[in-house]
Amino acid sequence: MYSKNLQFGSFHTSKNKPENALILKQVHGKLITPLSEAQTEADGFVWKYQEQKSIVPCVYTADCLPILIEGKYGACILHAGWRGVQSQIYLRDIIDSISPVIALIGPSIQRSAFEVTSEFTNYFPNSDHFFQQNDKLFFDLQTEVKVNLLRKWKNLTIIDDQICTYKNEEYHSYRRTGKADRNYNFYILNKDKKKDFL
Repeated sequence: MYSKNLQFGSFHTSKNKPENALILKQVHGKLITPLSEAQTEADGFVWKYQEQKSIVPCVYTADCLPILIEGKYGACILHAGWRGVQSQIYLRDIIDSISPVIALIGPSIQRSAFEVTSEFTNYFPNSDHFFQQNDKLFFDLQTEVKVNLLRKWKNLTIIDDQICTYKNEEYHSYRRTGKADRNYNFYILNKDKKKDFL
């Protein structure tokens, strides 16, 4: 299991579903729902810390990017496949409400494994994050996200541990296996910090 301690809590990626997990029906869209409203179809949660209590906000991925944004007042967890990256789900105005401080990109397919067709460039016509190797075309989803995050929030700290789900068999990967198994990505508020928000 991947774990990373942040300012107010910790982010985790596991093959096992955590206890008290609240999971959305993900649709590869750009809707982010407040935790208190929990729409049935969305690709992310945003919440204030005092709303979290014992709930564990969770998104599932296979090769897509799990993105956790921790702010001064709350957090946001997102599922972003290439469609989510294209629609810039991670820049939605609703995220401003938590005053972002840290963004973390969890285990996901890395650029050396994300081969695309030439037609794929139509989805990102202004991007500088395509590269060719041995007559094959690849796209760097993580850098696309990081560059855009910093354009919106210039003082944001970004963490990207560059763990590739395709190459690392500790994680599920649809591209590697063709199976529908998923990785669970979730955020747990630090017990020592809970008293500050509850």
